[in-house]
Amino acid sequence: MKYGLVLVALLMAGCSNASDDAVANAQEQAIGQYDNIDAANAQDFIIAHPDAIVMDVRRPDEFSEGHVAGAINIDYHGDDFRDQLAKLDKDAHYVLHCKSGNRSGKSVEIMKELGFQRVTHMDGGFDAWKAAELPVIQ
Repeated sequence: MKYGLVLVALLMAGCSNASDDAVANAQEQAIGQYDNIDAANAQDFIIAHPDAIVMDVRRPDEFSEGHVAGAINIDYHGDDFRDQLAKLDKDAHYVLHCKSGNRSGKSVEIMKELGFQRVTHMDGGFDAWKAAELPVIQ
């Protein structure tokens, strides 16, 4: 009998954890998905997610000196940065970077505030992309 009560308690605890996990997963889905990826794996990630939009938040002059193929450019320092972001599809998947990761890290927070659901941040930015000797469009 004593072992039966222990077994029931363990089963209930297991169900409780499964229930907690389900709640956490549901909350994550409601809040959105925000991940980080290192530049060395970013190219494979972009290829594996062809619908993802690569967004470069560097200044236009930085962008014109070289960028990731297919990237769109929205200047973090532009007066209308937040307005430009607000016009984008909040349900699309974005791969975000800048030169080193500072501006794009701050941009992720703005995108969260605006309700974007899926943002993958490229750690180390375009500098890390170049250091990994990945292709650059000039």
